Amino acid sequence: MGAGIGGTGRGFKSEVGTRYVGRGVGWSHPRAPTCASSTFGGHKMKMIGALLVMTASTFAGWIYSTLLKKRLTLLNALIQSFQWLETEIGYASTPLVEAFTRISGRTQEDVQLIFSNFVEALQDPAGLTADEAWQHCIKQNQETLPLKADDWALLFDFGRTLGTTDREHQVTAIRQTLERLQLQTTGATEERKKNERLYRYLGVAGGALVVLIFY
Repeated sequence: MGAGIGGTGRGFKSEVGTRYVGRGVGWSHPRAPTCASSTFGGHKMKMIGALLVMTASTFAGWIYSTLLKKRLTLLNALIQSFQWLETEIGYASTPLVEAFTRISGRTQEDVQLIFSNFVEALQDPAGLTADEAWQHCIKQNQETLPLKADDWALLFDFGRTLGTTDREHQVTAIRQTLERLQLQTTGATEERKKNERLYRYLGVAGGALVVLIFY
């Protein structure tokens, strides 16, 4: 009996021990994730966000400074084109449509678009007057070219003289337009010198400020 009880006891202990160990192994819970990986991911997202803000802000400053340069280029091209127009009409007595056609073939791309659109509108079967054709082509290009309201205003004013006066008065109108364009060009040159670097600096500084505040 003693041996039997002893044997049974050992068997029980062994069985219990085995079950306990088995339960310990089988029921072990997975290790809880540490905070290190999530913290690293959060920092990474913040860095990406800050980089995007800086890039967008810097690009915006660059765009504004580029528009100043493009406006000045366009004004200078308009001056050259109107000087050619003065020669064609005042000295060569070239007909209006032919004069604009010649100039559109050798001027800067944006001005070429204005002049060629004018010729197309003037030849439209709808029978537009020279003034109406000019106003139409100016409105057509107003949304795409980087000119200011005063620049467009003087171009609109010039159109009112097209085809309604004799050659002498037409040349006078061209010269008056040239004078106004030169004034606009002087102002655009000063504005570019003053603000081109400023816009670029503000783009970078503005982006950095946003990053400091929100990131």
